[in-house]
Amino acid sequence: MTTVAVSFPSNGTLTSSLNIPIVEDGSLQLSTNVRQAYNPNTPLNCTLEDAVSAADRYMHVYGQPPNPLQLVTEWLNLLRWEIAHFWTVDSVNNEITPSATLAVSHEHRLRCGEILAYGITLLLTEQRLQIPRQNFFFYEHTAARPDFVINLSQNHRFGVAWNRFRYGLESRWRKSQANLHQKDTRDLSRKKSSTASNILSGTIAVYCFYGTGSHHTNGVVKTRLHLADPPNRGEKMSVTESAEVVLQHYASVCSRIGLWEYRDYLQKVCEQFSNLRSEIPQWEAFDSSAPNTSVVLRKYNGQSYVGTCYAPPEVILTNGDEVGPRFIYWGLNAKVLRMIRESSWDELITYCDENVKAVWDQKTKAESNRISNYSVSSDGVIKYQTSTPTSTDLKALDSTSSVND
Repeated sequence: MTTVAVSFPSNGTLTSSLNIPIVEDGSLQLSTNVRQAYNPNTPLNCTLEDAVSAADRYMHVYGQPPNPLQLVTEWLNLLRWEIAHFWTVDSVNNEITPSATLAVSHEHRLRCGEILAYGITLLLTEQRLQIPRQNFFFYEHTAARPDFVINLSQNHRFGVAWNRFRYGLESRWRKSQANLHQKDTRDLSRKKSSTASNILSGTIAVYCFYGTGSHHTNGVVKTRLHLADPPNRGEKMSVTESAEVVLQHYASVCSRIGLWEYRDYLQKVCEQFSNLRSEIPQWEAFDSSAPNTSVVLRKYNGQSYVGTCYAPPEVILTNGDEVGPRFIYWGLNAKVLRMIRESSWDELITYCDENVKAVWDQKTKAESNRISNYSVSSDGVIKYQTSTPTSTDLKALDSTSSVND
């Protein structure tokens, strides 16, 4: 029986490489150290697929579904479909513009556009400030606040830390402006002055502007990343605070891959961190209700990864649409799992996957780590997909290796 899956137009919107210019706001300038790290004179090299891939962090899988990777993949495919139909990419002029293929409202484009802004902001900050991805967390609060920030209470889930200091990241997807509108300036000031932001060392705003050509008033290109906002004053984070942030991140990573024992253990450790009088459970003594995980072990560039795989349904091609992947594998570096089992929280805070660290150290032009069908992120997550599975790929679907091998 043939099954129809989501297919995407072969227009290059997701896969075309962009060199997006970066401009610093003239009125709300960055502090010296932040400006030097972001290096506004050098464009950001990425694809919109890179931004989509970074968006998976917003999904945390509860319970123990038989294939969590399928849930995450299908959610990301919905985003890919919207982006491929609602937006157009010009890789020659490095421009992003609304597509005329479908008649949709601004709100339709805005939903996937905001996800793109989050992903691009994460990619830019991760690569330029060389912050491993486990240090980014999304912030949930009813008060005025940046989109990404660290503040460890039960109401806050995600954030970003740099050199153990808390920084807020305001991320926006907007039709291009020559300069920030007064409303944007007021919003930034309000978020900085609120109680939710009083622990920050800075609030960096990244406005992802789209459009064709340049503005007549100042000649600045329309499609660009517009950086704004001076620093606040904040206190340095403790090791315990940093560890809690990182463990929350990896609990979500393990939930998306299906490493249930690790997810449950990390969630328990986070609960104990919140209760300072509680003893932190050791891996050997932890009793998880999750079943033993059937995992697939893979090596890539000398690094070992533990993960799960998924065979998407067959895609029926129409009107020249591209073939989707027939085999998908996601894994987590075995070194990360070893640090979790050994409670090596200090090591986990500063960990960076060797495949990404090599790119950062070489300062290559290809900022996103895309090699062949593999992609590796700084937190140790590997993603592999192919439309022509090998015999090894097909055998992996029946693999039952032990997670601790």
